[in-house]
Amino acid sequence: MYLEFGDKTYFIHLKTDIDSIRIKKIDPDVIHLNVPALLPQDNLILYIQKELPKVISDAKKIKRTSITELEIFDKKYPIRIINLSTSYIANDILYTNTDTLKSKIKIEELKLKILRNTIDQLLSNLEEELNVILPVIKLKKLKTKYYSICPTNEYITYSKTLIDKSKDFISYVVILAVGRYLFCTEEQSSDLINRHVLNPKHCEKVYNYEQ
Repeated sequence: MYLEFGDKTYFIHLKTDIDSIRIKKIDPDVIHLNVPALLPQDNLILYIQKELPKVISDAKKIKRTSITELEIFDKKYPIRIINLSTSYIANDILYTNTDTLKSKIKIEELKLKILRNTIDQLLSNLEEELNVILPVIKLKKLKTKYYSICPTNEYITYSKTLIDKSKDFISYVVILAVGRYLFCTEEQSSDLINRHVLNPKHCEKVYNYEQ
């Protein structure tokens, strides 16, 4: 489906597996958009007229910065600019906005935010699985350990250095901390690790070497 506004032509690719409008490709004469199949046409037109120019402008800004990927969780993720305040990883792509990439400080803040979201999601899954309420978490630069537990104030602190570790290793560390916090037996903790960690033996080897 084609739409024309002013001197621009938009080719609309209807998709059933997405829930937001995404730029597929920008050609000299045509802008290709992936659009949710059930999105009302009035909403699409409003997006093209009001929001799309800013999204394209942001995409051009990030292109000029030459930041096209970001290393996080021991892996490089290609960056996709979105016009939202949230940042997230989906299908091995990092979705974020240009404000998070303006400086080294902003980039570090972005990494820590993604780390916190990753840990929070795992803890939420563990709470549901174990039917318990787990303590709040803090992120801090710990000198030697990957986590520390403060039972009196009810929180667990995780090391900021986990941002450079694989998601599998992060899961391993989080479950170790949760097991210790809940006074799980070694067998119970091992069972949790085997359910949530893809390569537990490798993670254990790295953990023991670095601790």
